[in-house]
Amino acid sequence: MCYRRPAAGGPRVSPSVDDRLEILDLAARYNHAVDSGDHEGVAALFTEDGAIEATATGTIAGRAAIADYIGSRPDGWQRRRHLNSNAIIEGVPGDEDAARLVLSLLVVSRRDHVEPRLHGRYEDELRREDGEWRFARRRIIVDADGASGRRAEG
Repeated sequence: MCYRRPAAGGPRVSPSVDDRLEILDLAARYNHAVDSGDHEGVAALFTEDGAIEATATGTIAGRAAIADYIGSRPDGWQRRRHLNSNAIIEGVPGDEDAARLVLSLLVVSRRDHVEPRLHGRYEDELRREDGEWRFARRRIIVDADGASGRRAEG
């Protein structure tokens, strides 16, 4: 089973409650693994040929490359918290759909100070492998980046 974004104007179906919960759990496990710097744990959430796409990094494809990328990130993961909200899971006939989630990144910059660092969204394509949902492709779209002062147009 592969979940992909439905074609514009195409027929849509509602994924099962179990599928929705499993997909939301997958997104939460990603956040916990990234925030703790568990690069092998992040990679395990992707299909073998899975990919992360982001403007800042381009496309990183394959579990080994994803693990290397997460492992190469600067120290300080323990002070970051990825948060998701406003999840939309869309389906089309044939058990295909997409997950879209709003992303917020909070950073503890000092012991007593938390600041919003980034805002954007994930657009995910998911595939069930060995009975578990995994990311086939995770697109990270940044609307505003507090670290660089970058703001999306429009």
